Amino acid sequence: VPAAHSDALLRALLTARPAWHIGGVAPVPDAQPHRSTTRDGGRTP
Repeated sequence: VPAAHSDALLRALLTARPAWHIGGVAPVPDAQPHRSTTRDGGRTP
């Protein structure tokens, strides 16, 4: 989940009815931004 959306997502999960139970939070192993592929299969920078 992008950092910009994490607060809203966490708030939604904590205030949901029925409540969601979060067992833990861990950092993402790959902190580098993920690259997407283009339609022709090439990699974006």
